[in-house]
Amino acid sequence: MTAQSIRGHFATPNDRLREQIRHNLLPVLAAERVLRQLGLPDDRTAITEHRLTVELLLLDAVPAAAAMLEAHLAAAERRRIAQSKIVAVLPEPRSIAPYLTRLE
Repeated sequence: MTAQSIRGHFATPNDRLREQIRHNLLPVLAAERVLRQLGLPDDRTAITEHRLTVELLLLDAVPAAAAMLEAHLAAAERRRIAQSKIVAVLPEPRSIAPYLTRLE
């Protein structure tokens, strides 16, 4: 997702809100890009969960939106743990930038 496609996905006349959403998505998009490069599939489920939460808020169904968000966070935690287990068994890179320090 690029800044241009974010404008299409978040149709709001509020430029400040759209920019804040874009800013908050940058680390998420970077992490997703790395996981795809490692061969892990896209997490389309998370996008659906976010969409449902927002749709519930637009319908003023705040308790349902809160429940959806809670369910999303629990599911996202499980997905991230599973992804971490996959990434943990990858071999170390042959070269590491000199400014990075290995954590033990």
